[in-house]
Amino acid sequence: MIQIKAAVFDFDGTLYDYRYGKIHEATVDAVRQLKKQGITVVIASSRAYPELSLACIEQIAADYYVAASGHSIQDAQGRPIFSERFSYEQTERLVELTRKFNAGLTLKYDTYNCLYSQPEEMEKIFTNAGPSGASCLYCTAMNHHRKELPLGFTIRAENGIRDTLCDLLEARPVDYRTERYANGIVADIYHPQVNKMTALTYLFRRLGLVPEECIAFGDGKNDIEMLRWAGIGVAMGNAKAELKDAADRVCGASWEEGISSTLKELGFI
Repeated sequence: MIQIKAAVFDFDGTLYDYRYGKIHEATVDAVRQLKKQGITVVIASSRAYPELSLACIEQIAADYYVAASGHSIQDAQGRPIFSERFSYEQTERLVELTRKFNAGLTLKYDTYNCLYSQPEEMEKIFTNAGPSGASCLYCTAMNHHRKELPLGFTIRAENGIRDTLCDLLEARPVDYRTERYANGIVADIYHPQVNKMTALTYLFRRLGLVPEECIAFGDGKNDIEMLRWAGIGVAMGNAKAELKDAADRVCGASWEEGISSTLKELGFI
């Protein structure tokens, strides 16, 4: 039987099921069984750590958090142990662009979010899975990045402006990568060369693990590199075809308790 030493889980649409608005008890129990066996549990999310819900942190109690699509890593207590930040020039350029188009803008940090514009709308974006314990700073002067550089950004704009902004940013492929939300309004902005896989590679070297000792679950396009990298890459049944093609296997959807069923089928719990 294949042995694993680590299990990695995406959050939105993987651990968290939007159809029923919760993390299923079967999933929580499966993760607890993994932890009892000494298997390292990692949450790898496009959300920054402050954007994770309290339910996620309390119910899963991960050993590590790969957050902001690989731009930061926190330990079990939420303490940062790694970060990849945007330069001052990259940040200034994006701030000015969002100002020009009157778009909403949030800057992501390890322990808080900084809201530059449309604060009420921006604050609501990451509460769909429940409240977080993190604080938000409000900086209408849009200059907080001069004190501390961010890990990434979230932008919000309607009437096609979001895609115009993303296209302009992606015209600089050395500086920006966009993760566009299906709602057509919101997008996250990250470095092109940073993703969940690059952060997991760093974390595994630190822990003395290798990818072959890992099983990873995901449902989004930003999970492709991670699933290909892991010894066993599992796409959720609710994932897009592109991710399923990149995975070693496909499990049931998030509302079908696919995680626990797969871990049982493979003999890990």
